[in-house]
Amino acid sequence: MPGGLLSDPALFAEESARRAVSDSPEGHVVFSDITEGVRFRGALSGEHDDRNSGPYMGLKHFEMTPGDRFALILTPDAALQDFYDSPSSADPGIRPLFSLAPGNDSYGMRVGQIADVNAGGAALVFEDIDLPDSDRDYQDIVFQIGEPSGLIPRFVSVTVSGGEVPPLGSLPAPGEENWPASPDGKGKEITEHADAPSVTDGGPWISVSVTAPCRVTVYDAEGRECGMLTGCGITVAVLETGSQGEQTISVPGTDIAGIRLDADDSGTCALTAVSYVAEGEISSDSETVGIVADLPLESEVSLSDGLTVVIGEPEADYVIITASAGEHGTVSPSGKVAAALGGEQTFTFTPGTGWHVADVLADGVSAGQVADHTFSEVTAGHTIEVVFEADNAPQDTDMTVSKADLSGTNTDIREPKLTGKVAVDITNIGKTAPAGTYSVTLFEDTDADEAFDASAGQIIGVAEVTDGPGSGETVTVTFNDISVPLLFADNRIFAFSKWGPFELDTAEGGSIGRYGVQPTIADFDGDGDAEIGVAGASKYAVFEADGTFSRYANIRDKTSGSTGSSVFDFEGDGVAEIVYADELYLRIYRIADDSEVLTTVKEICVGSGTGHELPVIADVDNDNNAEIVVAANNDYLGGPNHGIFVFGDKNDI
Repeated sequence: MPGGLLSDPALFAEESARRAVSDSPEGHVVFSDITEGVRFRGALSGEHDDRNSGPYMGLKHFEMTPGDRFALILTPDAALQDFYDSPSSADPGIRPLFSLAPGNDSYGMRVGQIADVNAGGAALVFEDIDLPDSDRDYQDIVFQIGEPSGLIPRFVSVTVSGGEVPPLGSLPAPGEENWPASPDGKGKEITEHADAPSVTDGGPWISVSVTAPCRVTVYDAEGRECGMLTGCGITVAVLETGSQGEQTISVPGTDIAGIRLDADDSGTCALTAVSYVAEGEISSDSETVGIVADLPLESEVSLSDGLTVVIGEPEADYVIITASAGEHGTVSPSGKVAAALGGEQTFTFTPGTGWHVADVLADGVSAGQVADHTFSEVTAGHTIEVVFEADNAPQDTDMTVSKADLSGTNTDIREPKLTGKVAVDITNIGKTAPAGTYSVTLFEDTDADEAFDASAGQIIGVAEVTDGPGSGETVTVTFNDISVPLLFADNRIFAFSKWGPFELDTAEGGSIGRYGVQPTIADFDGDGDAEIGVAGASKYAVFEADGTFSRYANIRDKTSGSTGSSVFDFEGDGVAEIVYADELYLRIYRIADDSEVLTTVKEICVGSGTGHELPVIADVDNDNNAEIVVAANNDYLGGPNHGIFVFGDKNDI
């Protein structure tokens, strides 16, 4: 560098950062500890956990000229770009540390920031805290530089201004087996790797290459692995990555037992294995592999006595089940879980104190409020998600039934809760019934006068529930030879009528959401037949009388689902409009065209916490015109106004 820079530490640091971020012959950013995992996984001495983040990107190549002199820069807790953008920052996490001889102590340029473990450059250690305040553990970053030469001090003789530093913390002299001391032996593994010969030295070796979207992991007979997601626990193995996502792993021919392919996206990749002796190629084999996202493939790679390499047919022996949990609880196991093909995998849900399981979704379908869920005889990937709810949260699980003569025959007016001549009052609807005796209230029309003769609340029938039914299952109670089906909804909206029960789904293939209040029944499309409108937790939907989906509108609030709607023919044209309010707006919907989405006729800002509520339509001022009455409470910051509001047609006189 020019002499002026060396005499000005601030300019020196700024120019060094500029060169490093230029990605040119002047300098490179070699690796990012924040985004890139390292070769060896596991916690070293003094660490509470494995600090790895991101995939292991393998060996790095940078073009240099023989005789080039270079230094190393480390930013302790930031990207080098952060310092380049703010060179005057005094933040010690941003200020760079240098591997240079003494300069200005204020900028960390001092002997001892970097040290050489074995005096050969195979294992260099960089201390990530400026030495005056350092813990001097010298295990923050351990790395190699191929064939370097330079004056890097040994860590056993590291000095700072003022004299010799005694042996550093847990670091014994080189050669001792516990360097650096760590419970899992990673320190010894690192030093063994540092002293190991090149993969190309000695006997035959194999390189395994794969193109994107596949990733490859090589493992040996002892179960040690080398790959982007696992790091590299095979001592002599080398992983390299290309600009197009291709990967190559080179290992001694005797160290390979098999390979595993995986991918985040489905596609086709090329798999190639090549055998070598020293630098000379002996044989090769290749396969074109189709891969499915999250469905790993296993294959053998063998090397004959004649050094012929053969790739076995890649095949899957397990699938991935992705498990996730909402806040205030856990699922075990979690994340991407490997399940053996044809086997089973159980997931257990544990709520936090004061919380309980609200719902479990297996492949997007509710499994109810269960403590665990098992996938049996698995042949494909699955997802499992658990949602937790506070014990004192409002229980919006009651279902309300609307009655209408949908077919025009005057026979199904009683069907929503009727079978034969018996009406059923299910007091626990929407909740999983416990095992044992389950009581229901029955009303019987004993004299066929279309009136129910039993007194309200009289329990005249019981059902034996042995296991506790799940979502959508029914239990039958028999009274006077009349069988009555009972529906258990498990916090989901189900149609409960002569053509049900079944879950109400939109054409998008998703449920309109759990909970829900009383449906509305009217002629929404002007065809002379009645349709059913119902609000779920995520959508307002309209269904034909036979349960066929017709139209929908997205609802902002996906957490309550306790709101209802009203209907009225405001235009007097035989087509009913829908009046509904979510967290932010009072809306009037109408079926105006062939689109699956309801047309929004009017939208007025009225905020609400969406409790058990619905807009009311009435002639409030006795002028023979309908008005809309809606509440805006202060449970949600949806608008500045709170209270009871009445809206009418501006043309009404």
